[in-house]
Amino acid sequence: MSELLIRVAKPADAAAFRAFFSRLVADNDFMLPTAEEYSHRNDPEIATRLTQFATQPNHRFLLAWLGERLVGFLSVAGGAAHKNRGCGHVVVAVDAAQRRQGIGRALFDAAETWAISAGLWRLELSVMRHNEAARALYRAVGFEEEGIRRAALYWNGQAVDEVMMAKLLPLPKSDC
Repeated sequence: MSELLIRVAKPADAAAFRAFFSRLVADNDFMLPTAEEYSHRNDPEIATRLTQFATQPNHRFLLAWLGERLVGFLSVAGGAAHKNRGCGHVVVAVDAAQRRQGIGRALFDAAETWAISAGLWRLELSVMRHNEAARALYRAVGFEEEGIRRAALYWNGQAVDEVMMAKLLPLPKSDC
């Protein structure tokens, strides 16, 4: 088996990411966009988004690779205002065939190391209430459940609750 590599996404990764995410949303009801919604994305648009992430000091977009195969990602988008710049919203996914092999944990470890060095003091995410496997991973890497957004989503004729989770990191030394 190839060695896992976690690295920052580059604009040149756009095609690989688009293909990965297209497969992910086609096979998975847990991601917010549907396959139809995502199908309109193109490589230049994704490359632009990856470039935008790279230019923001409180944003990071990580990719997980096994050899030449993209198997997961984790993005952190910090707040736009001074008071919430250190609060990073996390989106994460791992290829279904590669789950329970430590990839999600490795992505979170890399993201947390970067977040602390970048001065973020909080990572937060939301997860569908019935996604027990993801909630277990998030708890295992230190996230705590903070609340429920009842009927926050509507899918397949059903209202779906979202669980809000967060992990507090050390506060930065200054209020810069």
